[in-house]
Amino acid sequence: MQEFNLKPVSIKAAYGKSETKKAIANVLEKVLNDYKFTTMGELNAVLNYYNVAADIGSEGSRIRKNNGLLYRVLDEDGNRLGVPIKASDFHFKPTHRKLKVRFLYNEMNPNRTKDSLRVKNSIDFTLYGKQNVSLPRLINILQKDGIDTVIRKNEEGLLYGITYCDHRTRSVFNGSALGKQYSAKGIAERCIEGPFSLHQQKSQKIGMDVGQAVSAGNVYYAGNGSALENDKSNDFSGRLSCRPDARSSVCYRRRPSSNPLTGT
Repeated sequence: MQEFNLKPVSIKAAYGKSETKKAIANVLEKVLNDYKFTTMGELNAVLNYYNVAADIGSEGSRIRKNNGLLYRVLDEDGNRLGVPIKASDFHFKPTHRKLKVRFLYNEMNPNRTKDSLRVKNSIDFTLYGKQNVSLPRLINILQKDGIDTVIRKNEEGLLYGITYCDHRTRSVFNGSALGKQYSAKGIAERCIEGPFSLHQQKSQKIGMDVGQAVSAGNVYYAGNGSALENDKSNDFSGRLSCRPDARSSVCYRRRPSSNPLTGT
């Protein structure tokens, strides 16, 4: 398998449009060509991994009304950096309209079912017959199998969305698309309460929609979980990339320090 030697974007906030555009383009060209995603949320689950986010704008915004799309650079904590770049400004035109075509194309991919089985089997193998697996432990085990887990929670800290990013098959799946037992609710029911509080975590701040609140210190999200789970075009998943930290009881946004495919 060809190595996927893509590093997270790292630029200073003071950088101008040209530096930001070049950094984002490097990530987009690899991710859009190599990963299989079927919603904006699934795409963001991968882009955020490399400190980039696709933003269709908040409800009622001019960007949303015009079916526009912006790409942004994020720092390690998910804060926006540099200048947002319009999709139409890139030479390969990764616009919202083109992405919708890609979503459909990826959904019809004949390997989609086989790739989804790998994720489901990995989850089932970890949880089958066991009553002592916490969500952090599940996330950690999946990560060792090349699968990153992205979670979304409301303001009360309740899990309402989950997305799986398989770096080996380069496929991304919203949990509910895999079946009820792999959705946020299903996973929450199958896992025991973890050693850390899911109410305390740092996360990305990009792609927030109207009705989502941010508090100081830790970031929380309040929104309609079911709407985000089911929306095929305006989904904003990928905000919380979470993995357990053995040294503390927090969940934080993961920035890769190695090749996700090879572990080097």
